[in-house]
Amino acid sequence: PDGYFAARYTEPRKQNYHRRVRKIAAQLARRIESEYPGAKTRICIDSAPILERSFAYSAGIGFIGKNNMLIVPGHGSYVFLAEILTTAHILGGEASPMKSRCGDCQRCVEACPSGALEAPFTIDASKCLSYLSIEMRGLVDRETGKKMGRCFFGCDICQEVCPFNNKEAKNDVCLPFLEEVAKMDEPSFELVLGKTAFARAGLEKIKGNIAALSRGKDNGIL
Repeated sequence: PDGYFAARYTEPRKQNYHRRVRKIAAQLARRIESEYPGAKTRICIDSAPILERSFAYSAGIGFIGKNNMLIVPGHGSYVFLAEILTTAHILGGEASPMKSRCGDCQRCVEACPSGALEAPFTIDASKCLSYLSIEMRGLVDRETGKKMGRCFFGCDICQEVCPFNNKEAKNDVCLPFLEEVAKMDEPSFELVLGKTAFARAGLEKIKGNIAALSRGKDNGIL
């Protein structure tokens, strides 16, 4: 309600996507174990050092855009990926990886607020606002806060400007006022956002993002 927002995958009204997607993958894993007696399976959703976008590309699911995201024709890049590792010997048809369909478009490279997209198909993850505001240990600085704009968690800009993402299909949902989040203690955070994707970064990290964003704008959110 105050105009601040977070990366779309957080889906604050839904359970953490890791849990939702795992339930779907578990159905397929059980079928594999049923049809291949003795086979073992392991489900991975951002939980193992697997190059999932590369595997998805090799499987012909989509192509890699200049923003380094997997783009699925008809769906864009707003998709979740899951992997099932198995000892079952499953025969499949040959995959046909898709060639990039970006053409001359460089909207993502031009729009990247931190310069992380240094060139088409090239990213310096250490500059990426998603990495800095979610995965990086420690708090972000004031300069990063300036680049974050009004997004206090993650960054979708390289996807927002992509022509392959359907602008009409996106739904906005309400988050608490940013000031409310900044004043939360651990129990209230757990109650409101603890079962969502925000829990990955944790309250301390999120408060650090808000503080950096506030300092970067000199707007006194805190």
